[in-house]
Amino acid sequence: MDFDDVFLIGVIIGVLILVVIGIGAIIYQDISYGEKEGIIIDKYYEKAYTTHSVMYVGKVLIPRNHYHPESWNLKLEKEVNGEKKTIVISVNKSDYDTYNVGDYYKKGEYEYDLVSNNAIYDRTSP
Repeated sequence: MDFDDVFLIGVIIGVLILVVIGIGAIIYQDISYGEKEGIIIDKYYEKAYTTHSVMYVGKVLIPRNHYHPESWNLKLEKEVNGEKKTIVISVNKSDYDTYNVGDYYKKGEYEYDLVSNNAIYDRTSP
């Protein structure tokens, strides 16, 4: 093995370590927040869009398109162990339209009939 091979292996290992750390941080944030519930402090819609990038395949530069679907997002806040935590979650359009800023959101509060998109069971009522 020459220097270039050792360098390439080192770069690959470094990138893999960063990816694992990044995934771990995302999982930690998700776990430390707990159940997806809280007061809605912001809500926003992101329309669908496409990004473009290029990558080398051998010595040929290949263009790639990446489609990102539309999404409906709620920013929730709640107190966990005496400290305020926030998290952004993606929800379906029906939940996005149902809830407003200042409302309390709890995932799974309603179940929907997927055909008519109507609430059929309210888990908050006795």
